[in-house]
Formats: sequence, structure tokens, C-alpha cells
Amino acid sequence: MGGFVGCGGLQRSERTHAGVQNPTVVSSQFLPLGSCLISCTCGSAKYTTRKPPLSIRDSSVLLADLCLALRDVTVFNGHLPNGAVIVEKIDDVKAIFAELSKRGVEVASTLRDLSATTDRKMDDLLEDCLAYPERTPFEKGLDGIQERLRCSLCRKIERPEETLFWMCDQCLDRTVDAIEKRTPSPGLFLYRTYSELRGCPHSDSETVLATVFWSDEDWWEPGRCKQCYLDEKRCRAAVLSKPK
Repeated sequence: MGGFVGCGGLQRSERTHAGVQNPTVVSSQFLPLGSCLISCTCGSAKYTTRKPPLSIRDSSVLLADLCLALRDVTVFNGHLPNGAVIVEKIDDVKAIFAELSKRGVEVASTLRDLSATTDRKMDDLLEDCLAYPERTPFEKGLDGIQERLRCSLCRKIERPEETLFWMCDQCLDRTVDAIEKRTPSPGLFLYRTYSELRGCPHSDSETVLATVFWSDEDWWEPGRCKQCYLDEKRCRAAVLSKPK
């Protein structure tokens, strides 16, 4: 796509878009001071205001920026431990906090409010960001559970790392028991199916399958049979038995 970024004067795009031969000429004469016009030859244009350096921002603005930076760390948590985008967000947190600390600004109350709003332990997240890369800033719920490892069934316990099923060990046992007894359990959906797409490699139309399904969700993974869950238990036991 042809386009340009212009600041403080007339700029002309050098390429055309979708065969348009007449490049767009835009003047930034009426743009706010310090803003930057972003345009393209398809006719759309917008401007964004560049943030001033940290050293000249008001402390209240810096506190708001710290909250936004911490939220960004949770949004891009999937890029940990060293994806470029998450490293950039962590660096933002470090830089903003360093400026606030230099001014002696108290951040604890702001973090408490942010934690209450987001249901995340933002004080822990800040500490982990400041200690990065020695510590990894995984987001945690208010109960201290890492969200990436939260059991999808009970939602109260962490599952082991690198597992096939996003269940804690207790819920894995609970699922096997539910299949054996053909007994419904909160959060578990038991069914049989003719569809190969909704079954597992061991199943046929008479096999009881189980999957996690909550009423507030509109999608569920294909179920697995008792054999699948028992295989998972054996794999976890084998990992635990290996010498560290």
C-alpha cells in the first residue's frame, strides 16, 4: 500500500494504491503541535499525538501510563519469555517505574485499584517485570494462580507444565471417574457420537467421551475417552519420575 508519514509540512506519497495514479497531497498546517499525520493514497488519514518524554510528563499521567503498560504485559503474555513485543512492554514498565521512583511517587494504592479492576495481581506483575529476565512476568489471578496454567475444569489449581489436557491432576482423576460411572459433573460434558471429528483415536459410536464445557462458553474441544485420560496420567507420572 502506498503511503507516507508527514510531520510539519507538505508531503507527497511516492507510490500509488490499487492503480490510482494521482498521489495524495496532505498538509499538516492545521495539525496539533507534536502530532504526526499518517495517510495513504486510498483516501484515509489520521493523526496520532506523540507522547512527551517521561521526564516531563505529569506524575498522574505516569501512573496512568504504568497501569496501561502493565495491562499490555498481560495482553502479550503469550509472547513470553523473550518475544520482541513482550520485551518492549516490559521495558516500558521498567522505564515508567524508574521515573516514578526518582520522583518518590507512591504506586501501591494505584496497583491495588488496578488489581481490583482487572482481577490480576498487578503488584506481583510489577515486581516480576522489574526483575526480568531473572523472573518471568506471567500474569496471575488474585488467588495467585498463573492464568496460563489454571485448570480449565476446577479453575482453582495449576496444571503441570507441558500437558496435553489443561486439567490439574485432581480433575484428571475426576474426569476418569465420571466416565467410568457415567455420572455428570460440573464443567464436564459426557457424550457419545458417530462423528469422527468429535471423537478420539480410540472411540467408536458406543464410547463415552468427556470434555470441559461451561455454560458461559460457546465452544468446546472434541472429547476424549477414558484411555486418553489414563495415558495422560501415565505421561505425567513418567515426567515426575525423571531425575532433575
